[in-house]
Order: sequence, then C-alpha cells, then structure tokens
Amino acid sequence: MIDNDCILLSYQNCISKLRSIITEDTLVVLKTIKDAGYQAYLVGGYLRDILLGRADLHKDVDIATDAFPQEIMELFNKVIPTGIKHGTVTVIFNDQSYEITTFRIDEEYGDLRHPNSVRYVSNIHEDLSRRDFTINALAYDPFNDMLIDDFQGIEDLKRRIIRTVGNPSLRFNEDALRIFRAIRFSSTLMFEIEEETFKQIKKSCDLLKNISKERIRDEFNKLLLSDKPSFGIELLRQSNILSFLIPELNSSFGEQQNEYHLHDVYYHSLYSCDASSKSIVMRIAALFHDVGKPRALYECKSSGIQDNVFYNHEVYSEQIALKFLTEYRYSKADIDIITKLIRYHMFHYTQSWTDGAVRRFVSKVGEDLIPYLFALRVADRIGNGKNIGYPAILMTFWDKISQVIKENHALKITDLAIDGNDIMKTFGLKPSKLVGNILKALLELVLDDQELNKKEILLYKAEEIYKKQISNLDNFEEIE
Repeated sequence: MIDNDCILLSYQNCISKLRSIITEDTLVVLKTIKDAGYQAYLVGGYLRDILLGRADLHKDVDIATDAFPQEIMELFNKVIPTGIKHGTVTVIFNDQSYEITTFRIDEEYGDLRHPNSVRYVSNIHEDLSRRDFTINALAYDPFNDMLIDDFQGIEDLKRRIIRTVGNPSLRFNEDALRIFRAIRFSSTLMFEIEEETFKQIKKSCDLLKNISKERIRDEFNKLLLSDKPSFGIELLRQSNILSFLIPELNSSFGEQQNEYHLHDVYYHSLYSCDASSKSIVMRIAALFHDVGKPRALYECKSSGIQDNVFYNHEVYSEQIALKFLTEYRYSKADIDIITKLIRYHMFHYTQSWTDGAVRRFVSKVGEDLIPYLFALRVADRIGNGKNIGYPAILMTFWDKISQVIKENHALKITDLAIDGNDIMKTFGLKPSKLVGNILKALLELVLDDQELNKKEILLYKAEEIYKKQISNLDNFEEIE
C-alpha cells in the first residue's frame, strides 16, 4: 500500500523521509565508494518506494556512481558481475544486495530491449536522462542531503502520474518493455499515465511483440499481484495490448451474460481476479475461469439453443488458459494447478451426494487444491456483482470434505493397501498400462466403500478386474 502522506511531502520533507529510512549499512557502502574518490548516489526505484512508503517492498538498493565496475569490484569483498557488460555489478554487504551501475549513456538499441553498447559518463545528470520514467529518475546523496530531480519526478509522485523522461516515442523505441512497465507501474501504484505517454503506448504497442515471452510474463505477473489488477488490465485493453496478449479476454468485452450476472464476461473476469487472493495461480485462474464463455455461447447458439447459456465453457476456458500459459512459459506446476482449478470451478454440490461422491470429487480435484477451488468459487461469486461470500450449501460441502480428509480416507492410488508391485507379482505382469488400469479401477471401488481398502480384499477384486480386462484384448502379448 502507498502511504498517501508521503506523496504530499515537500522537497525538504522528502529529504527528511529519505534520511530516516536509509540504513547504516547503506551509508557504509556509499561511504566506501566516496572515500575511494568516486561519486555515489542512491537512485531509481529504491528512492521512489521510500518516498511512497513502500521501502519494505524493494529488496535491492540501487546506486549510481562514476566508478567503473572493475573499480567497484576492488572495493568490496563480495561482488557479482550481474550486468557488467552494461556497467552493473551487485555488491553483497551484510546480506543486503546493492546494484551498483556506472553513470552511462545508452547507445543505439538494436533489439528494442538492450543497448548495443553503453558509453560511460562523468556526471549523474546525464545518467538520469536515459531512465524510463520521471518517478524513477531521482538521485540522492545522503552525505550532502542533495536530492536531484531533473525531470520533476517528485511532482509526478505528488500528482500520481506515470510520465516518460523526455520523448515517449524515443523511450519506447529504445526499450519496448517500457510500454508494459508503464502500465504495470500504473496498476501497482494506482497512478494515471500522462496523456502523451499513453498516446504513444497505443501507437507503439506492437513493439512488444519483439520482446521475449518471459519478460512479458514477468511484468504481467507483477501487474496481477497489484492490489487491484483490473485497473492495469483495463489499461491493457484500452492500449490494444490485450488484443494480442489475451485475445479471448479482449473479445469478451461487451459479451453479455444471463440474469445471474451484473457484468459482462470481461468485467466479471476482471472483478473476479480482483477478489481472488494475491497469488499468481489464483489471479490467473480467476481471470481465465470464464474466458471460454463467448466460444461456448457460439456453440450453443449454433446448435439451436436460444437462451444465453454457456455449456462447457470451463472446458474452453481451460484450453485458452493452457495456450496462454504455455506460450508465456509458465512452469508446469503452475499450469497444472491453474488449468485444474478452471476445469473444476463449475462443481455443483447437492445434499444428495453420497460420501462416495464426495470422496470421488476430492480424489479428482486433489486434496491440496480443494481450498484453492473454494476460494476461486468465492471470487467468482463476488465478481458477478450480485453475490458475496460463502452460500450455505458451499459451507455444507466444505464440512463434508473436511470430514473425509479428517478421517484419512483413501483418496488416491498411493493410499491403497496394495501397489503396482503387488499387482505385478500376483499376476506375473511387467510394468504396463494394465497395471495402472487395475489400480485405477480398485481406487474407484474404494472411493465408494472404504472398507474394501484391505490387501486381501483388493487382491481378490484385482483378479476380477484383471480377468475382465484381458478378456477384452485381442492379443494378450500387448500387455506383457
């Protein structure tokens, strides 16, 4: 959260705020550089976040100096050459990271992301002129109590404005990722984007197609973890970025739903995302859970259904999410969780469910994902604009599931009283699909009746299943 009082600080009070937050270790690092005859300033996002009352969110301390990387490496014991090609090294001092960069001017950007080369300069003012946004173009020397603000960054902090340093077209053509970063900063800080800057974002948005999927993903994740991601996602739509980032979500704008929803599919998705907990898997699951509705509606209309219904939309939504997550290189673990949450978010529990049905549901979803699935359902309810919280039937279902988990029922194959080795030894089989099929069939029996989960009983049932399965095979050799 942003400390609103910080934004109202005067110039002198900004210095007082900086002085009160900067640690003794940071002063030691700065003094080490200055005592060696070099300039040293605190710069960038570190200063911005202190002034906004967000210093605890900034893990690295940014320092700019006229010392060359090799000279910094001689001054400290533990130095990592993180970006030495562009003049940056990371000093580790008392478990704190200090990213130290030599004053520089960036030469031509050949890949719309990194400069082909850098030219070192001797003063902080030239260095600040190459930076992306005015709120990041601040420098502070705590020993002289000098705060340098060549581009009115303090004023933009007060006005809650995201504005480029100098010509926005030039800044975005240097590094196209700045286009996305502007929107991400706007979302995380709840700042408006200055008019000319936003106009250029719309004109230049196609440049983002030249940026690696991983870098786009990282910025998008930071946007999603803001307090109100819908703010940033709407800017992505208004700037035309959403049309190629998540085209299905973009096309859901204006797609009306039935009487049970106050909002169209697009805003329902955004508000569900806002209502979900601050984790990447929950935010993405909430954002994508209904994104397949336009396609589902089209399929329903094509089959002659006149009402606004969205049969199987969770299937389409899962497919769309999988495509996005794969394209933007999310981890397999995150993909598995997100797609499963979307696939099963339409569960419909009634009190007619037997204990076996409840166990089968937990087995299908996975015990670990049940809390996330219920949280997604609540976010979904909040996002429709007409409901909040847990309905009574959902609470009843939760209690049923909790009881099943508490009683330590067998819910997955590894909970069975026998395993694959028992099956292979009993029937003289080698590792094969048949062994897995027998275990799956046994689990289905045990989900209905937990009393069957005894080794002798399961081996007896396994024989029945084995005989039935091999009788359906044309060639027994295929299972060996």
